[in-house]
Amino acid sequence: MKRKTNLIGLILLITVSMLMSACGFEHVPPRNVGIKVKTLGDNKGVKPEVLSVGRYWVGVYWDLYVYPTNQTIYPFTAGSDEGSPVDEAMKFQDKDGLALSCDIAVSAHINVELVPVAFQTYGGDMENIIKTYIRQDLLTSFIDFSSKYSSEQLYSTKKMEMLAYVKTYVTEKYSPTGVIIDDVAYKSQLVLPDGVLKAINDKIEAGQLAMKTETQVLQSQAEAKKLVANSFRVPANKVKVMLDEMKDLDLIEFVNCRTIRVLPHNFF
Repeated sequence: MKRKTNLIGLILLITVSMLMSACGFEHVPPRNVGIKVKTLGDNKGVKPEVLSVGRYWVGVYWDLYVYPTNQTIYPFTAGSDEGSPVDEAMKFQDKDGLALSCDIAVSAHINVELVPVAFQTYGGDMENIIKTYIRQDLLTSFIDFSSKYSSEQLYSTKKMEMLAYVKTYVTEKYSPTGVIIDDVAYKSQLVLPDGVLKAINDKIEAGQLAMKTETQVLQSQAEAKKLVANSFRVPANKVKVMLDEMKDLDLIEFVNCRTIRVLPHNFF
């Protein structure tokens, strides 16, 4: 009988020890918040209360999860020196099907008041949310915008507009579930096929040269008009040299020995 009583006592002691080991105080550190999740029994799930920094009693059937509240920055790049060792660059196509890509960085943080919603929706920490969920929507928004424009437009006039579109898209999608997108930024130029990039750069260079030449022509025309108007103040030998140079540039023509006409210059 005594042996049976001792056995029952031992079983009770082990049971109590197990229950006590499943309970205890747990800590929510600075720059974090906590939530409790009931894992067994009635009303299982996430408790809506958000726990601030401090120590909390966590009873049987409960787990405490800690969520960082600081900003998380994650780079999606083609290189292996940051972010993931595999190529995570954004890849999309222009309206003609030409392949483009770019490196970007995303920064985000959690809305403290909506931590239970974020946990139930995504689980995990903020870096995991960015890599697993936000990345796919970034790709979707890049593809959607870029399919409407040419490579030249995306490389020049539409580049920042595309980035703004992407940021707005993910911001509006994730803010209701507690994920605040702080920024989406380029970490590289848009990467285009070599032939396309050369053609765009050649066109830009030609345009800059044309503008410079046009400015020089307009200045020369103005000088020609001024010279003709004030020719009586300039020594004759200097006038002749300048007029000969302007004639060679097709800026003026000699009508007769006393008359000079400034020629209109259509640059294009």
